[in-house]
Amino acid sequence: MNTLKSAVRNLEEKRVKGLFWTLIVGAIVLNLWSVRDFLFLSKEKAIQVVILKIIIGIIWFAIAFITKKYKKFYRIGVHIAFVSLTVLMLYIINIASIKDLNSIFFNFGTGFLLLTIFAKVSWIDVLIAIVLRGALILPYVVLSDKYTFTDFLNNGLIIIMSIGVFTLFFAYYLEKLELEAEMHKLEIEIANEELKETNEEIKQYAAKLEEKNTDIRKSLVYASYIQRSLLTDKEMLNKILGQNYFLIYKPRDIVSGDFYWAREKNGYKYVAVADATGHGVPAALVSIYCNEALNSAFESLEDPTPAEILEMARELVIKAFTREDRKLNEGMDISLIKYNNSELTFSGASSSALLYCPEKEDSIIRLKGTPTPIGNFPFEKKPFVNVSITLNKIKMIYLLSDGIVHQIGGEFGKKLGYKRFSAILVKIAEKPLPQQKQILEQFIIKWIGDHQQIDDITVLGIKIK
Repeated sequence: MNTLKSAVRNLEEKRVKGLFWTLIVGAIVLNLWSVRDFLFLSKEKAIQVVILKIIIGIIWFAIAFITKKYKKFYRIGVHIAFVSLTVLMLYIINIASIKDLNSIFFNFGTGFLLLTIFAKVSWIDVLIAIVLRGALILPYVVLSDKYTFTDFLNNGLIIIMSIGVFTLFFAYYLEKLELEAEMHKLEIEIANEELKETNEEIKQYAAKLEEKNTDIRKSLVYASYIQRSLLTDKEMLNKILGQNYFLIYKPRDIVSGDFYWAREKNGYKYVAVADATGHGVPAALVSIYCNEALNSAFESLEDPTPAEILEMARELVIKAFTREDRKLNEGMDISLIKYNNSELTFSGASSSALLYCPEKEDSIIRLKGTPTPIGNFPFEKKPFVNVSITLNKIKMIYLLSDGIVHQIGGEFGKKLGYKRFSAILVKIAEKPLPQQKQILEQFIIKWIGDHQQIDDITVLGIKIK
């Protein structure tokens, strides 16, 4: 309903504007047309017609400016224009000859139609105008001393009546189209305005969301600083491993569930790469406690083997994540080595270590850990086992989380797997450590390609002297 009212109001404003210009232009054309009167009328009669046209032109100018300023006088202005045009027609008929009646009726009927079209006169006003014109024309036709009723019928009366009826129906159809067009225009404007408001709301929401995301990101970045301060850092790695290692640490999110760990005791180096369950913040929290469990186990044992450390760490983790009302299935996969210059002992929890030995047939020895993660998981908790090996022919040790071997990528979107990854290691193992790291980082980026990184990725390469 509001749309209809607005459409009618807009149409009325268009009518006022249309009437203004129609009357202004019409008055000018009407008076310019006076030149033609001198060709068909005597000079005296032509002057009379010109004077009448000038008067009508002044009236039309006055109506145009009055209705423009006071829109409520629009309807009165329309009918004054129609009546003045009819009066001019009757005056010209009175002084013209019978042979000119057809032309006069046709010209003024056409003028009536044009005024209706350009002023966008409503069909109601056209109907009123026809009645008013009839009230002026019919008495003249009946009472005329100069012409008979038959003269009028045979010389244009039917034409002007037909044009009047046509004008009425045309005005009705034109008004209907104009109203529909205005309603459609308003509906589009309303829809655009609503869309604009919706877009503005979306922009505001997006700005708030961006602000929140920025705050969350800052919090996560700060949380990553806290996490790294609690875990083994590169200073510890440098202290224990010196320049004989490289590290690739690529969290999927800002904070990571992967962590590395290193200690030294009794002439042996202890190094591990672990993968706490999950991703992001939950995994980061789990990694902090798992790291502390490793520290506690290591410090409480005199000369621990990797398996002993893992066994004790498992007990601590299970205890930490077990409550009377529930048990949390949280923990870690880990590969842990103990080594010196001559021998290495490995133990793992659902994780492996890769050793580069160029004299072996495949050049890569995979030490597989016990297929049981550390934590309170609903399956058999198998004992961790030590695997020992001499290092006289081993040149590189690679500890890694499963994020790299499980990563989807390549041309066919498959997992990388241990076999493909081992083949890459064989190609780079003899190269300097910085170059190994660079090649692996470039390979990881290329392998992931357009895919998403699905897990945290950690690779620790250690060179054996």
